[in-house]
Amino acid sequence: MQRLNPMLKRRGMLMVLMAVGLAPFANVANGAVIYGNFDGTDVDYLNVTETPTQLPGPSPTALFGAPTVSGNTLLFSPSAFDVGVSGGANEFQDGHLSTNILSTDTAYPKTLNILEGGGWGEVGGTAATEAMETLVVNQLTITSVNGVSINPIVVTPTITFTDTDSGNASVVTTSDSIEFLSTTGISTGSWDANASFNLAGALAAAKITGSVTGLTLNLDNQLAVTSEANSDSFIDKKFFDITTGTSAPVPEPATGGIAALALARLATRRKARVS
Repeated sequence: MQRLNPMLKRRGMLMVLMAVGLAPFANVANGAVIYGNFDGTDVDYLNVTETPTQLPGPSPTALFGAPTVSGNTLLFSPSAFDVGVSGGANEFQDGHLSTNILSTDTAYPKTLNILEGGGWGEVGGTAATEAMETLVVNQLTITSVNGVSINPIVVTPTITFTDTDSGNASVVTTSDSIEFLSTTGISTGSWDANASFNLAGALAAAKITGSVTGLTLNLDNQLAVTSEANSDSFIDKKFFDITTGTSAPVPEPATGGIAALALARLATRRKARVS
């Protein structure tokens, strides 16, 4: 079973879902979607695989969608990675993503960065109307140095988060996760999150001399919403990128555009509900 963020479990919305028991969880889980191998400039992303889960179903075949590669960046445009409910309903999605990363050049990776962002909206509710996003980096490990396999070295990220918020959203970061939660009942906005891994620093801390040539990455990305009788709630992911390089990438200036998209989507959802 995939790892769920402990704080997410404590929310009333998820407690309602879990009241049916964990046994059906395997029944609604989709099979793994193997996107394949993607050649970057200095690294290859091998066996990029997603195991998406939505509780309750039905769910799309894939949440992240097939990526593309640009330079050393693996880019996802997760158009299906969203949840939206109204009238007392709730919904939860969890996408598990994994890949092996192989250095193919002498420009060896010294950092790895995960950059993601999205938008959310709530209207017509109280604190019981919620929208939540969670990124859990289960593990990034260095698996080879100078082309030779080593005992895996777990690398801990530095996590940063920014958001635009018309309500009162909260953010909690740990050593391997980000949890963003909006519970005001009337709120709209967008977020950008970055998990930055210092590969060179991890090698130095392990007293290993050389260059990183192999990595393995596993992560969970979760979205959840709950609504009340007269409220709407949605949250969706707009982009998700994985980049290797010699320095941390500059975050995309996406927050303004995402906020506008969030407002437009919320208006469309409410119009559809009224008609």
